[in-house]
Amino acid sequence: CEKIYSPDSFLENAETLVANDIRIEGSVSHVCEHGGERMFLACEESEDRVKILVGEGMQTFNTDMEGNDVYIKGVVEELRIDEEYLQEWQVEIDIELAEQDHAEGEEHAEGEEHEHSEGLGEAADQGSHTDPYQQIEDFRKMIAESGKDHISFYSIVAHELKIKE
Repeated sequence: CEKIYSPDSFLENAETLVANDIRIEGSVSHVCEHGGERMFLACEESEDRVKILVGEGMQTFNTDMEGNDVYIKGVVEELRIDEEYLQEWQVEIDIELAEQDHAEGEEHAEGEEHEHSEGLGEAADQGSHTDPYQQIEDFRKMIAESGKDHISFYSIVAHELKIKE
């Protein structure tokens, strides 16, 4: 019988589960409205949350799922954030802001659209939707406090999802 993790037990063991296919069961605390690519399962023992990403071939998550208990199968991923990552992210933000200023100053050519890509900030998003410069500073503090040269965030790329009845 395969182990089914709770969000709490998943976070306690996440470091040893990277690249493994696991099962997790929990309550949906938040679904990102912008595209429905991410949702979060609430932990019972803390304020922490487990980030779930839409896997290939799956439908996006719907905000109607918030508050429901779900059963998910997926692969565990680790995102390591170190100083190099934060510096690249800061450059990405600066470029994005410069492009926004530029775009506001002129009309788009007909049919021209801005590419929306999964940037470093989106990858690092833990559902807080706070100012990216503040997030970078917060992550720098977390790295300093960790005693390591990086911090890790663990998420699950879902390939199966069932809402519990």
